[in-house]
Amino acid sequence: MMPAHVIFEHYNEKPASGSEYWLKQVLRKDMQFNGVIFSDDLNMKGADVLGSYSERAIAAQQAGCDMVLLCNNREGAIQALDGLPQTQVPKLTALCKKPTGEYRDLVNTRLWQETEQRITRLTQEWREKNA
Repeated sequence: MMPAHVIFEHYNEKPASGSEYWLKQVLRKDMQFNGVIFSDDLNMKGADVLGSYSERAIAAQQAGCDMVLLCNNREGAIQALDGLPQTQVPKLTALCKKPTGEYRDLVNTRLWQETEQRITRLTQEWREKNA
């Protein structure tokens, strides 16, 4: 899940990506979402209201983001890392587990084969149209 930096002033003055109301109350408690929450890119203009790069990262983490993203800005990313405590997030570990199935089992499924045929057909149609 990735919340945007949108602000719904009627409910909260912070962007959803840095709001405990949206992430902890609405998403986790009310909607019972138990998956991983990634922040939206903290280098975006919409995150400016959260402060410096390290303040943005801290706000996103405290609001409930399991992983903070700060893209295409090396200096900002370093500032964010310097300001964040080192933590372990068990939900992220699950994302790194080895797949339980084999690739050959996946490609032999009906859904895979139908999707592959659809992609091949659409690619061919696009090539014919744009030749």
